[in-house]
Amino acid sequence: MGITMDANGDLLIADTYNNRIQKVSIGSLSATTVAGGSSGSGIGQLRRPSSVAVSTSGDIYITDENNHRVVKYTATDTVIVAGTGTAGSDPDQLNKPSDIKIAGGYFYVADRENHRVMRWPLNAVSGDHGTVVAGGNGYGSGHHELKHPESIGVDASGTIYISDYGNNRVQKYAALGSAAQFSRTTEGNGLYHAVVFYTDGSSQTTNSVNITVTSADAGAWTYATNNLDLNITSAAPAGSSYTWYFGDGDS
Repeated sequence: MGITMDANGDLLIADTYNNRIQKVSIGSLSATTVAGGSSGSGIGQLRRPSSVAVSTSGDIYITDENNHRVVKYTATDTVIVAGTGTAGSDPDQLNKPSDIKIAGGYFYVADRENHRVMRWPLNAVSGDHGTVVAGGNGYGSGHHELKHPESIGVDASGTIYISDYGNNRVQKYAALGSAAQFSRTTEGNGLYHAVVFYTDGSSQTTNSVNITVTSADAGAWTYATNNLDLNITSAAPAGSSYTWYFGDGDS
């Protein structure tokens, strides 16, 4: 069951097994249904809603878990904004989304059975491709992998915190444009090694042992330094956001 608070301080609760979203206003001891209420895949219906988030404009975003989609309820309309209604791993699909958060003009979704976190702009419509911002490298326990991510948090800078349920850990993915100090490991012959994992990007700046990640596209990019002169061994593809981890288990 997910719970959030809107700008007025009212609580919105994902009443999962009753297939509805309940709202409890400040000072009230009773709840009203603001979304769903019956099990199904039609517009206005939900099947095991797992989480709920509210934008500053009051729009309600719901992870409709067993319909493999995100549904947005506005004051005048109900629309699907992510997922196709069929489980899948394509950029416009979800597989049992378990949590949703809103930050910086985007909504972020814990795409549990795809072992990744996805991001869409708040004005997305059904069929739009999302961006993988964490995981997406298969089921696993590596620093760049997730295993059934259950819940997420996103701070004001865009840094993502992930409850990596199947790995019994919390993962932190740094925001676009952040910098990190490498924990270097000796590779022999005076070389140091580190690996950067990121998604969807455009450019990067480097010096000695720091990398500022401003680029992305799923994959591993290796950097080696000899006498603290960092050399890029592979060019970065064009795109927009993401994160890293440090090689050989250092972080």
